[in-house]
Order: sequence, then C-alpha cells, then structure tokens
Amino acid sequence: MSNSITEISGTPQKARKVLIVCTVPTSRSGIPSVIFNLLSAIDRSGLQFHYVSISPMEPYFISLLNKLDIGYSVVPREIRHPLRYVNQMARIGMGYDAIHVHGNSATMVLEMMAAHKAGIPLRIAHSHSTSCNMKCIDRCARPLFHMLCNSRIACSEASGKWLFGNRPFTLLKNAVDSHRFAFNPGRRNEMRAALGIEGCRVIGHVGNFLPVKNHDFLLNVFSHISRMDSDSRLLLVGDGELANAIRNKISRLGLVDKVILSGSVGNPEDYLQAMDMVILPSLYEGFPLSVVEQQVNGLPVLASDTVTQKVNLSGLISFAPLNVGAEQWALKSIEILSATPHTAASAAQGCAGVCREGFDITTAASCLRGIYLHS
Repeated sequence: MSNSITEISGTPQKARKVLIVCTVPTSRSGIPSVIFNLLSAIDRSGLQFHYVSISPMEPYFISLLNKLDIGYSVVPREIRHPLRYVNQMARIGMGYDAIHVHGNSATMVLEMMAAHKAGIPLRIAHSHSTSCNMKCIDRCARPLFHMLCNSRIACSEASGKWLFGNRPFTLLKNAVDSHRFAFNPGRRNEMRAALGIEGCRVIGHVGNFLPVKNHDFLLNVFSHISRMDSDSRLLLVGDGELANAIRNKISRLGLVDKVILSGSVGNPEDYLQAMDMVILPSLYEGFPLSVVEQQVNGLPVLASDTVTQKVNLSGLISFAPLNVGAEQWALKSIEILSATPHTAASAAQGCAGVCREGFDITTAASCLRGIYLHS
C-alpha cells in the first residue's frame, strides 16, 4: 500500500478516523508489538486507521499493514528540529477524529502539538514505561504535554502514574494472542534441532540490543552459568545499536560457541519454544509484553526488580536486584532451571494466569475500540 491516506474499502464514509503514531522505531520490540497486536485484533468496523512510523519499516511490518488494509506514513522524528516534525505530522493529521500516540515520555508533546494544530479533537497519549532516556526534555515538556493531551492510557499503574501523575488514565493491559504463544512440544523439538541445541539447557532473552535491556550484565551472568554447566546455551533474539559491542563481548568472554544470535525475527513464539528459561536484567521497564508472552509459553523468568512485580501473572516469574551481582544471578538461574522445567504443565499454569488476569488480546482490543468510538 502507498503511504497516502486512503479510505478502507467497505468502511462507512463517516467512520472514525484514527491516526496511530509510534514514537520509537518500528522494530520487532515492545511498543510496536503492542500496537500491531491491537491493530490485528480490534474490530475495525466503523473505524479507519493510518499508521505513522518515525523510521523506515522493514517488509515484515509493511506486509502486516497491507494485510490489514491500513495506510502508513514515515515521518522522521528529530527532536532537534521539532517544528519541522510537528508541521509534517499536522499535515498528515488533518481531518482525523483521534490520534493515539505510543511512547515513553512527555516528548509526546510534539504529537499533541501537531494534533492540536490539525484540529484533532481526541488526543490520546499511551504510556509504555516508567522512565525515559531524555529526562531533562521530558521534565520541561510536561506542562504543555498535560495541557494538550486530553485522553490517557497506560500499560500499567506504575507507567500511568509516572507520566500522568494524579490525572485519570485508562489501564490497557499489554495483552497477547494466547493461541500464538501456546506451548508446542513438536515445534520445540524442531527448533532445538534446527538451532543445534538438543540436550542443552537454554537461557533466552527477547529484546532489542539497547542499553536499557542490559545485555552486558546478561552476558556476565551467562559466563558464570556456563562455568557451572558446560551444556548451557544462551539464545539472544533481537538486534539493535549495541549488536557489535555484544558480539565483541561474547568473543572476549570465550562464549562464541555457546551464544546463539538469531537477529530480529518475525516468529519469536518459535524461539520461545526452544528455551528453558528467560533472564530479563533490564534497567527499567513499564509492563514488558515479552514477559506476558513467555508466561503463556510456560517459561520461568528471572527479572530485575526494576520490573513491576505485577507482571507475574502465573507464579513463573522470580525477581532479583541487579546490585547482588552476576554470580548470584547465575546461581539463582541454575536453581530456577532445576525447579521449573519448561513443559506442557508449566505452560498450562502460565496461560491460565495470563487469561485469568485479562491479558488476552481480545479483551484489550475491545476496551480500546470503546475509547476510539465513545470518548
């Protein structure tokens, strides 16, 4: 589909027009995953969507948008040239009924300014984290951001309070397709054979190679695990700006034959099948979608205590402070691997908890549709 805004075939002429803006690069990571899960699941009758990416999109995302018959635009988001970005966004937003901006901070004020300039009446900010990298800009932008934003969504209570303070917001849980991520023993065997990890205990991580994900610490942890268990392997699913630094550290630690780098993939559910546990030593997170997916699959997870404990929907998640050091994390990981094998039983436990707490995508998509149509 071209990047022009076109009316979806069969949609009523007076459908509510919603502009979806992702303020982080459209990659196979947390926020874009949330957006595309929702777009795939929502009942689009009476709604017309257009998607805005701040970075060029790989064919995987373009094909998803084409499949959903959703138009798209690419608008570089340069904080150093805010007025240029605001003007471009305002031109795209003319005639829209709502804008839904997904981000981590009050830098979403840029999209709010553009929406206000374009006359968009419903201006939704969606908070996906509990911190951000541009803290000074975030702090300065908050007064105008709060003035222009008139609808608020957060993926967790913590992420909502962090960005919106005492202002009201809707809690929209980071939901997943429980059928897609369900445990599949046949596929597990296939993936482990394809990756050459049969008979190994496999620690996994799914996330872009960014500072916040703390891969440096993860590699230190796995170095200790490898000394304790020579048959252990580390499977890293993702890519990003630190890829070369991570490869260099793997080499320095002598782990080249024990770490598997899958790159960015469109089928993370298959790679989860191959793992025995996940380690998530993030410096901060909002409410990580990946951990919900991992619980559906039945994987035990060791996460940093910077991750909200509310993500533990199934009893499969353990938490540890980063300051106890990599060796203690390694010992805890070995303990978890022994106590909680990745089996159909753990998957049943995980999926039941996720669905019981309302984290299946059908529930979230229905809530969001109500916001678009009735706010």
